[in-house]
Amino acid sequence: MIDETTPIGATARASGVANASGYVQSKWVCEKLVARASLDSNWQVPSFVYRLGCVSFNSNNGVDNQNGWFHKLLVGCVQALAVPPLEDGDSGSTSNLAPVDRAAKAMVDLFMLHQGARVPEGHGPNSVHHILNCAGSTPFGAFIRALEMRGLRFERMSTHADWLDAICRSGETNFFFRLKPWFERSMPGGKNDVIYQATQTMQQLATHADWNRHWNGWSPIADDAIERHLDWLTCIGVLAA
Repeated sequence: MIDETTPIGATARASGVANASGYVQSKWVCEKLVARASLDSNWQVPSFVYRLGCVSFNSNNGVDNQNGWFHKLLVGCVQALAVPPLEDGDSGSTSNLAPVDRAAKAMVDLFMLHQGARVPEGHGPNSVHHILNCAGSTPFGAFIRALEMRGLRFERMSTHADWLDAICRSGETNFFFRLKPWFERSMPGGKNDVIYQATQTMQQLATHADWNRHWNGWSPIADDAIERHLDWLTCIGVLAA
């Protein structure tokens, strides 16, 4: 379990990223450089580190980043008409999806709180924030059920490996094909995944009147938001009208 105060290691080996992918290593290097610029007595550059979780589609209009892994996962399943095993009935693996409109709002409000010096002592000059949907994760099965309500029929694979084989059989044009190496063993949200907490970030947001009065903090991905996302997928031609 990792929160905003968890040390990320003085060296790459100590951090655990020495044998990780270049993408993960680059994140560690960037954060260490930012911390150095902030804490070095010769520089003292104020910094704000936002560790983003899975930023998902806009909760108001359903528009998503077409290069995001969750978009490619969902579209890849549609193209292959196959889904990975959905455990516990129709729930299956879960993903912590933070709608981009709320993630952006959280980042701006946190910055404004720092600008107004209305932050608890000890948060700065190098402040770390976890931008997650603190209302919890969304079952992947919720999206599959919504797609099936629109008439799609998926083959529910009995094993994760069988599902990856189905993705491969659908060809390199499958949106998810090139991400397959990152999902060789399991879907995100598995029992062995690292759990991130955003307790301190939420405590700071709780002091922002606009966040609480107009946004009511984070909220689960509701069925109507999923429907707006599927409407957008229809508009861009992923789903049949």
